[in-house]
Amino acid sequence: MSEQEKQPDNQTTQPVKKKKTCRKILCVGSAVIFVPVLGLVTALSFDSGQRAIIQLADKMLDSLSIEQVSGGLQDGLVLENLRFQTTGVDVALPKTRLQLNLARLLSGDIIVDDLSLTQPKIAIDTSVMPPSEEKETESGPMEKIHLPVSVQVKNVAITDFDMKLDQSNITFSSFQSAVSLNNESGLTLEPTTLSDVLFSTVSQTQPNPPQPEQKEPAKPC
Repeated sequence: MSEQEKQPDNQTTQPVKKKKTCRKILCVGSAVIFVPVLGLVTALSFDSGQRAIIQLADKMLDSLSIEQVSGGLQDGLVLENLRFQTTGVDVALPKTRLQLNLARLLSGDIIVDDLSLTQPKIAIDTSVMPPSEEKETESGPMEKIHLPVSVQVKNVAITDFDMKLDQSNITFSSFQSAVSLNNESGLTLEPTTLSDVLFSTVSQTQPNPPQPEQKEPAKPC
């Protein structure tokens, strides 16, 4: 009778060990997923953490350089002398200001109170850019896109814009507008002001090839 009583005890201990192992795996997996996310959210909630993330991106990306970072997203994050360079693209932003309403992020609303660019210069040379791969797409009826969040930019201001695209140059002195994007009304552009727009094209003049000199025939003696 004693041997028969021990057998059920051995059978019940194995499922308990499996449950403990599964719980440990779930705890470790949850920690690996949620700890970095929690750390990122915590860093973004403080001005010093926001600046540290931008400075880390500056160090990790060779194509990006930022001279100075000040302020925070809640009261206005200012980036000075931002430069982005890659093959065929050169972007220089002497001063950029970004201000967000962080209190509305938890409700799924991205509200940008201010986005200001001062004297941006963009140069694009398509002749040196790597060719893009053409993908065959099947044409079909357009479907409505459902956005997970709504976006509202209350103020977009650009001053002294200068962009060079190959041999074309586009400049304007000031641009100001506001835009919103959501699932109910789609894309909405508020009244916009644009002043001193100038579009110019630089024509490449090829020099005339040198013509051979014509020698005069020798005169008879």
